[in-house]
Amino acid sequence: MAGAITYAASTSIDEITAGSIPVSRGGSIPVSAKAVQLGLKKRFGGKVDHLRMVLQDEPGKDGGPRKFYVMLYDSVPGGTGYLHQLLAQDARTLADVLRLALTALNQCSCNDNPEKDGCYRCLYQYRLGRSMEQVSRDSAKAVLTELVGSLDQLERVKTISDIYINPNFDSVLEARFIECLKRLGGAGTIPMVKLVQDIVNGKSGYVLEVGKQRYRVEPQCELGLDQGVVTQSKPDFVIWPWSATSKRKPIAVFCDGWAYHKDSMREDALKRSAIVASGRFWVWSVTHNDVMAAMEGSLDTDLESPLVAMSRHDGSKAPPAVPRAQEKAYTQHAVARLLQWLAIGNDAQGRDAGLLQMQRNALWLGFLMIPATVEDKDVCGYQMGQWLPRLPHSMREPGKGFAPSVSKPNGACVQVGWWPLALAKGEIAEQGWSAPGVVVLDAAAADDEEALHLAWRRWLHIFNTAQCLPGMLLASTVGLDGHDYDVLTDVVVAPVAAPAQPADQAALNNAWAEVLSQVLSALKPGLTEMAHAGAPTPQVGLELADEQGRVLADAELAWSKEKVALLRPDQDDMAKIWLEAGWHAVLLDESFTLVSEKSWPLAVAPLLGLELNNQE
Repeated sequence: MAGAITYAASTSIDEITAGSIPVSRGGSIPVSAKAVQLGLKKRFGGKVDHLRMVLQDEPGKDGGPRKFYVMLYDSVPGGTGYLHQLLAQDARTLADVLRLALTALNQCSCNDNPEKDGCYRCLYQYRLGRSMEQVSRDSAKAVLTELVGSLDQLERVKTISDIYINPNFDSVLEARFIECLKRLGGAGTIPMVKLVQDIVNGKSGYVLEVGKQRYRVEPQCELGLDQGVVTQSKPDFVIWPWSATSKRKPIAVFCDGWAYHKDSMREDALKRSAIVASGRFWVWSVTHNDVMAAMEGSLDTDLESPLVAMSRHDGSKAPPAVPRAQEKAYTQHAVARLLQWLAIGNDAQGRDAGLLQMQRNALWLGFLMIPATVEDKDVCGYQMGQWLPRLPHSMREPGKGFAPSVSKPNGACVQVGWWPLALAKGEIAEQGWSAPGVVVLDAAAADDEEALHLAWRRWLHIFNTAQCLPGMLLASTVGLDGHDYDVLTDVVVAPVAAPAQPADQAALNNAWAEVLSQVLSALKPGLTEMAHAGAPTPQVGLELADEQGRVLADAELAWSKEKVALLRPDQDDMAKIWLEAGWHAVLLDESFTLVSEKSWPLAVAPLLGLELNNQE
């Protein structure tokens, strides 16, 4: 897909002129947009901030895979003519933009430093700096090289829908997932399954019956702040309970192919952890291997059970009251386990009986990761010491009543956490307990891609069960080191039975969660400190415009009422513009943590009327 270019011009109701450049699903909007922005700057000179870019997608034609592309549009009502110029003469100017961008990236001096993958002279200085972690000079060069190499193959099409994509992608996996649900009905201990097409939440979906339990299946459902999920995502399906009396939370299902998801593990982990942390949904990951096994009518997975592969002992000395896993809890593939779960309804006390069994399965695995000998305790302590500094702060010291639980070294998939000793009595309360931890994928620990693929499958397989433990997250080492999960852990580690908050306090917490989910990782610790000090929530990426709507400057963070703008180092040329507009402009250094050699919150707090304790 990255080698194809389409171009089109259209005028919306607001007379916004737009063109589009397809990107592969693995491509990211920061890389694609920043590369194009660089070319526009080189081609037209001056500021081109009125030319905006967003990532768009649409369903594939005739059941084909979804198409993802960057949409370039002119934000000035009526347009400025730039986009028409780009598309004139068979898009010759657009071709120049792509060539100039590639030349600039190849010639940038940061190529001489093997530790750098971009700098402020090329990609970093342009817009979308809030996604700086995703920006890669080498990735942009790879995409542009393929695009520029295909310029002689340009073909005009009427719509994006006319572009053909090889169908061996996730959309085919989604279709097969629906089919295999029916195929497994009646296999082994799985009851009969009935699936009928129906309208679900205004779109084509399904009614699913698994034994006596009925559900609605909605495809491509957007989950975000409106649903209490702080990181936006679009699961392939959401399975909604039919009955209003059901205690089952909706289940967000992701059908994952390795070709797509081997490059998005960090993003996948954050999205799924955010869904679970919302307290309103479960997630379920199904891979190509799971679906293929189900299509053949098999219930078993080829993955080694983590009860063997990751345990530190066999559990023979466990107290009788410790919750045990059910038979085949980890030896059946994800489709079979999902149907087993969906077949179970409420128990006599009105609880989700399927959830209770899932928790027992997860607790038994965690118990087998607690060291059983003095020697193993030392080994486990060393492992825990390696992981603790990387975990979210709220997970490092959960308090009394927990035993360390760490899987034995066996590949790139690791589980690290704390096992609640109170549950050794066998009773699992509905609320008021937690088992904080992470199921981590450490890509650097894999010997090759085949080993990483296997670890990735085990990672998703284990979290399907482990998510039922309050406080458990799906994580990648890159995400841990980037503090991706700090915005989630205050929610998931806290006791489930925390007192209800006033509506305005809950709204404030959601606002801060939204801010933290958007900013650079380096700013999150300082923002958390500001939040605890009672600071008002800032706006992310606020733009300063003139009376005609032209963008004059933007800021990483801004407090409009107090007129305080926090600027990234690449925004230093905008400081004067903010000052002339009557604002306080605070400029970060290149570490994104300091202002005039002191932490940035200490510089910003007085401007907001706050006092922070100087701990430097």
